[in-house]
Amino acid sequence: MRSATWYIVSCLLIFLVITDGKGPKVDPDNICPRIEDIEGNCKVDGPKACEKYMSTTYNGTYFNCTCDNVYMLRKIKRYCRCDEKCPDAPPPSIQTR
Repeated sequence: MRSATWYIVSCLLIFLVITDGKGPKVDPDNICPRIEDIEGNCKVDGPKACEKYMSTTYNGTYFNCTCDNVYMLRKIKRYCRCDEKCPDAPPPSIQTR
């Protein structure tokens, strides 16, 4: 049993050394923006609330979120803009410009 445990631990360490323990890198060419109109005020909740809302609503990983208030006659609208990795973006060599 000890040899199996040491084997698993050594394989895990080798994997971490090879991958540097980092997640997948995001290519700046494969970033898609998403803008949503949400009730509320950015001064109260801010970009972290936008990121949380987008991640839980659309089941994705969002980053670089910004929050902008738009003042209307009787209410304030909050526009959240977040970036995400494009799910079906072709490799850069195939993209047409």
